[in-house]
Order: sequence, then C-alpha cells, then structure tokens
Amino acid sequence: GGRVIDIAVLRSDPSTVYVAFATGGLWRTRSEGQNWEPLFDDQSAFGIGDLDITADGKTIFLGTGEANSQRTSYAGTGVFKSTDAGRTWTNVGLNESHHIGRVKIDPRDPNVVWVAALGPLYSQGGQRGLYKTTDGGRTWNLVLKGDGRTGAMDVQLDPRNSNHVYATLWERDRRAWNFLDAGPGSGSFKSLDGGRTWTRLSLPQGDAAGRTTIAIAPSKPDVVYAFQDNWGGDEGFDGRDERAPSGRLTVRRFASLSPKQIRELDTAVLVNFVRTRLPQGTDAEATVRKVKAGDMSLTELRDLMLKRDPDLLTRPI
Repeated sequence: GGRVIDIAVLRSDPSTVYVAFATGGLWRTRSEGQNWEPLFDDQSAFGIGDLDITADGKTIFLGTGEANSQRTSYAGTGVFKSTDAGRTWTNVGLNESHHIGRVKIDPRDPNVVWVAALGPLYSQGGQRGLYKTTDGGRTWNLVLKGDGRTGAMDVQLDPRNSNHVYATLWERDRRAWNFLDAGPGSGSFKSLDGGRTWTRLSLPQGDAAGRTTIAIAPSKPDVVYAFQDNWGGDEGFDGRDERAPSGRLTVRRFASLSPKQIRELDTAVLVNFVRTRLPQGTDAEATVRKVKAGDMSLTELRDLMLKRDPDLLTRPI
C-alpha cells in the first residue's frame, strides 16, 4: 500500500474506517479492519492527498495527489465528491491543483468545503492556494493565494465557529537535482470572517520557513498546535553536538555541567569521557572515584585535563 496519508473514522459508526494511500487509492472497512474494500480504483488518479467525510458518512470530499513532495509523489486530477458513501464519484474541479494537503468540510453545511492546494511539484503555476466552495463543489474561490511556487498546505476550522479558520502556505519547488523546501512565501494565517480577510500568525517566517501543519485541541479550541519544518537556527542555541547519542558526554556538554551534575553523572559515561583527555599515565577510574567522592572538584578535574590539552574547552568545534 505504501504511505498512508489519512485515516478517517465515521463518527456515527466507529467500526467504519476509511484509509487513504499516497499511491494506493481509498479503502474502507465496516468491520473494524477484518475486511476491506477499495472505493477509488476506477477513478482518474490513484494517489490521494486528503479527504473529509460528513458526520453521517454519506458525503465525501477527496483531494487527489499527495502533499509530501517526494520525487515519487504523483500528481492528482483534482477534487472528487461522493454523496453515496464512496460508491460513485464525481470530479468537482481544481484539476490543476496536482497535490492537495488538506480537505475540510464545514460541519454546519456540507456544501461549504475548504481545500488546501499545493499546485504542481516540478513546475510553477497551476492552482495554488486555499480554495473554498459554498455550493458543494460547483464553483471554487481562491481565498488565500501564494506566488508561483507557493501553495496551501493545511486548513483547520475552529469547532465552535467554522468562520474562524487557520491556514498555512508552503513555498516549495522540486527539480531532479534539488529540492527547495522553504522560503519567504511560507506562512501561517488566521481568518475570523470565513476567509475574506487574513492575519499572519507570529510563527517563524522568511527563507528558512518550510511546511507547517496545524491542529486545534477539540477539548479546548483556544489551544492551537503548529508543527513547522523550520530550517533556521534557534536564537541563542548552538546545537552542533546535539547529534551525539544520548548518554555520551561531549566536550560542550562537559563544559556546561555543574559540580552537582558531575557527581550525579553515570560513572561509566564520565570514565569514557576523561580516559583520553587526562595526562598520560593518569588512572581514569581512580580520578572519577575522587570526583564522585568529592575529593576532587570539577575545577580541579578541568585543570587536570587542560594540562594535556590547553585548548580543550575553547577550541572551535
């Protein structure tokens, strides 16, 4: 089946589950996974980006073309609609969207649907941005627009008021030799009037801002989570040795330890660290025992190591 893109559980019947694949169509079980049936095999696209289902399970809006933007991400052929729980389908437009990140049906009105369209992966143009229909897919309005290589990645509706909308844009452009996966076109936005006007949210932006997805806490909708692929560095933090496995002491980690922390550190970890940094002939195990017992201070341990390598704690890494 490949990559699973979306899982939707029918609210009125939790034993009915829909599973959408990046390259394997749409499948449904009505028996909690004991049996599965394909629902999308006869359509013009086999890759799915996202789908949403009404509470009664009858109406489905499905966006084709996955949004992961890998070299093997296949383009879709627009948005499809079913009013009979997936038995038959109608293409309702946005054929040049190619890749769709999210589909959301307004819980108050199944004719109001939002689609986050990313547009073509290997070329600019196409249908990019956040689209909205109020007539069940007969017509679509572009309510949040990006540039030639910026499309919409996500859209979420406040469960208390579906006119309160969160949406994200993602600037990305793939070539056979390169992938631009961030840029100033990326951003996160909020609308309080059903998409007529937008306010940019105070999330990281600029050349390093990449893909962002949003989730609203159902139990407390004022709590909103944003997960961003941010290629910029964190201010005031240098994580150059953070790739070192957990449980291994590095020079930078050692330099930040307090006397209390050095005594509480695992003995084996400290021995492995000082063994190659003490003067030749110094017993590493005995030295660590003194530190643990309080017979040697952290400053004395550092001074001992600096006798072997005076630049140990100041050498650029």
